[in-house]
Amino acid sequence: MDHNPLWRLGAALIVLANVATLTAQTPAPLPNQAETPPIELESLLSAVTIVEDDLLAQEWTTVLARRSPTFRDMLRALLRTPHLRVTLLSKTDLRRTTGFAGRGTFVTHDGRVYGLLEFDRSRLDPVPQLRAIVHELAHAVEIACLPVPEETAELRRQLEERQGEYAAGFLNALETPFPNSVVRIVMAEHDARSDTGRLRALAETFGLKLPEVEAVADTSK
Repeated sequence: MDHNPLWRLGAALIVLANVATLTAQTPAPLPNQAETPPIELESLLSAVTIVEDDLLAQEWTTVLARRSPTFRDMLRALLRTPHLRVTLLSKTDLRRTTGFAGRGTFVTHDGRVYGLLEFDRSRLDPVPQLRAIVHELAHAVEIACLPVPEETAELRRQLEERQGEYAAGFLNALETPFPNSVVRIVMAEHDARSDTGRLRALAETFGLKLPEVEAVADTSK
């Protein structure tokens, strides 16, 4: 992404970072759930752009989409937000250079919001990687629920209002309470059987309205 001038706007960028302490675990075996049809799964995964050679990002988003109905609902919410474009990228040095397990950077341009979501891949334990992906993607879902901002400064103000007393207090980054709650639910679904997602209930708890499916005229008659 370094060749894209949008990611070099300096102070205009909004950084949302995940610095939570993560406990090492081994992912549980895939529970006996009804499989998401491959065609539907492929469609959902198209909500997030991943470069072709980032196999780890591809693998973990697929695992999360298969195991967690709430994660699938997150992808659906992004698909229903055409003004928001999200790219996911794994990095070997993110924690070492920033102290963050995950980081989301957002900027507006020509009526769209672009998000670059990064997660650290330096540790062999997959659980911190999965949690960081969910956390940063939840930030994107939160932004999808907000009024469309005309400029990056407006988006920053919207997020600062949602920070409230939850502000993490680290330099040049914002944090809101919604993503950590989403992480707890998605990781619980990842480890145990669950057939019903809880994203809508979580969104309502935090005063968010998820994007709705646009009505399509029936032309079959």
